[in-house]
Amino acid sequence: MGIPASRQGKLIFDAAYGHIRDDYYQTNIFARRDTVDKTFFDFFTNGILFEKNSLNQKQFAKSGGYFSASFRQILGEEKNVPGSTSLTHDESVHYHRYYQLRIKYDNYFKNIREFKLGFYSEICLSNQRLLSNYVSSQLAAPAFQPVPECKSLFQPKYRAFNFGGVGLKIIYNIYKNIDYRLEGYMFQPYQEILRNEQNYKAYYGPTFDRRYFIASTSVVYSSPLGPLSVSFNYYDRNSKSFPAWSVSDTSFQLQGKRINNCFQGYQNARIIIDLGKGQYGRGERSEVVMFFSL
Repeated sequence: MGIPASRQGKLIFDAAYGHIRDDYYQTNIFARRDTVDKTFFDFFTNGILFEKNSLNQKQFAKSGGYFSASFRQILGEEKNVPGSTSLTHDESVHYHRYYQLRIKYDNYFKNIREFKLGFYSEICLSNQRLLSNYVSSQLAAPAFQPVPECKSLFQPKYRAFNFGGVGLKIIYNIYKNIDYRLEGYMFQPYQEILRNEQNYKAYYGPTFDRRYFIASTSVVYSSPLGPLSVSFNYYDRNSKSFPAWSVSDTSFQLQGKRINNCFQGYQNARIIIDLGKGQYGRGERSEVVMFFSL
């Protein structure tokens, strides 16, 4: 249920019941005969979201501002079924109850001649516990995804239960609807989720031990059908920098949002299937989520 909260803001109350299944390998080295680990998570969640949005467009905005603050409770049962690449062969069941606070702020300032400056910040606070192993813990952790390409990549370095992120944007208008964008971001986890190579379990690193950076440069054409972009993105401590291109709206709304990344705005029953290749081999994820209006 949503109600107006200001001229450009709204307050949303929601509740949801859902089922998530993650299929994955514990290592990148696997054979065709190997079987995947399976993690099932049945959950109920309820939360409140305040959102204020005056951005001029959903993606590659260059004026206006966005602010959101959400608080959510999650209750769920986690079941882990080890595969052939796991070092343990016993199934396990764990119960989780945790809270999550997430705040986002995105604002574009006035022009300085042909240049426009933007500022982005995000914070996530949670008492969520680690799951049965490293990969399942990373899949359940909220992700820092300030540029569109991040939403199509599984990047453990930019995931944590508690983190803060900031970024600056410089936009230069080349000609009419053609802009050049230069963006830089810093991701600071409170405690990084690390992998124990002896048993593939997850554990926490020291507090504020490491931070990671993202740099993005792109040329964007704002067409009547939506933005067209060509970009080159750099991720810290990664052996590869990724070129990318996108056509029209690549906000990935049809793929939905995991419960740990805060469901927002969906109030209808939906089945979500997402197949992709990640860091740990051929990953497969299916989500079934039921949303209820209050």
